[in-house]
Amino acid sequence: MPVRLFVTDIDGCLAEPFRPFDWAAFQRLRAWQRRARSDPRYPPITLLTGRPLPYAEAVAQALDLEGPFVFESGGGLFSLHTYQLEWARSISPEQWRQLEEARAWVLETYVVRESALFYEYSKRTQIGLVSPDTALIERLESQMRPVVAERFPDLLLHRTPISLDLVARGTDKGTGLELLCQAWGVKPKEVAYIGDSSGDLPALKRVGFAFAPENASESVRTAGGIRLLSAPSVEAVEMAYRWCVIHNGAFVKST
Repeated sequence: MPVRLFVTDIDGCLAEPFRPFDWAAFQRLRAWQRRARSDPRYPPITLLTGRPLPYAEAVAQALDLEGPFVFESGGGLFSLHTYQLEWARSISPEQWRQLEEARAWVLETYVVRESALFYEYSKRTQIGLVSPDTALIERLESQMRPVVAERFPDLLLHRTPISLDLVARGTDKGTGLELLCQAWGVKPKEVAYIGDSSGDLPALKRVGFAFAPENASESVRTAGGIRLLSAPSVEAVEMAYRWCVIHNGAFVKST
């Protein structure tokens, strides 16, 4: 089965948080994306990221992506070509209510008091906190988790070394992948996806071609069924994409 769509995460894959983009790598991916318009060996590229829409849109523009991409880990679908936005239908009215109540709590309790904490104001379906101070993130997680469990039972708290995200239960990168497949008219088994963290596992487990970079978390490295690559971040994205081109080449020759 050929790869009909190549999907990549941003943080930990296309880029490293708080570090400049590798523009040389972006140029190569951009060239491959353009070639995908005429060469069936090259699958089109798109994004499945936890980042908010403005950031994901900028990355999509930098890579000259055309089709729909997913942001906020399944919270929304956006297309640069049509400028159409679709919010996840999996989020219930009660979850929207809890998100707004939790947003006010986070702003009043943490954001105004922690100068090293950045609040992701452009997120709508999630509540995102970011800081390069990993000890701060760890401390806030321990404070927030019991409150979330008691007051916001329809939300989940996710943590990376540099971030905390409150998300609607049942809306994740697995449902985000389903949005992508519907928008692109492909099946999950025809999709390649590269991701590096536990938040990527719902999508990695659904696709036909799953990849992870060298810097992937332990939960991803031990999940099974994922091709672990011998390069970090965007180098691994390039490596995975080249694999897909070679793989697709066998199908082109046979037709």
